[in-house]
Parts: sequence; C-alpha cells; structure tokens
Amino acid sequence: MDKNQFRLGNLIGFDDYSDVTFEIIELTSEHLTGAGGKNDTWINAYVSIVPIPITNEWLEKFGFVPQNESSHLRYLGQSYSQCIQLNHTDETTYHLYICSKVEDQEVFLGTINYVHELQNLYFSLTGEEILK
Repeated sequence: MDKNQFRLGNLIGFDDYSDVTFEIIELTSEHLTGAGGKNDTWINAYVSIVPIPITNEWLEKFGFVPQNESSHLRYLGQSYSQCIQLNHTDETTYHLYICSKVEDQEVFLGTINYVHELQNLYFSLTGEEILK
C-alpha cells in the first residue's frame, strides 16, 4: 500500500494480525508503528498493512445513521445542514456523497472502501477526528 495515504491515528490491520485493529502511532519513511490488541505495539513495513473494510459496525462507531438498507448518513458540525452520505454498492464499496440539506443537493465524490480512507476524508472536511 502507498505509505502516503496514512496518517497518525488511522486504524489498520497487519497481515499476521488481521483480526486485531491497530492505531498508527508513528510513521517513518521505512515503517510504521501501530498500537493495538492487549496494549501491544508493532513495528511493520508498509507492505504488511491490511486495510480494514468499512462495515455497518464501523459506520455506527463513527456516528453514521442508517437511512435505509444501503445508505448511511453523518452530519458535519452542529448545524445539520451538511452531511456525508455513504451508499453501499457492493460487498466492499461505498459511493461517497457530500450533501447540503439546505439546498437539497448531493455531490458525488467517488468511491471509498476502507476505514482509514473514511478517517482521512472526515478529517480533511472537518479538521476533527471521526472517533472522539
């Protein structure tokens, strides 16, 4: 995986421990350090990263509310005028929209598959971490 798509705080898995969620606590040009499991810390090369697929469980943890069987919504900020909408298209892919409830508009941004991508997008839009 491209190391430039990761930042501190991203949640990932490692190939030997894909059932454990790790939080990135250090990034270097050669490797990253993840903390997870039973207070374990692992230093691994970027090639050993296993991205975590977005699931309904993750969307709920991140504050997304189901709209129907295939759509989840999370408002941005306190005004409830803008939101992120994810529409499940297949087993691992979501279509991503930014919505304006005031103007009743949606803008399609692309597709998204993994938890770290959603974390990075949310941070880019709000300047805040999605898990707080």
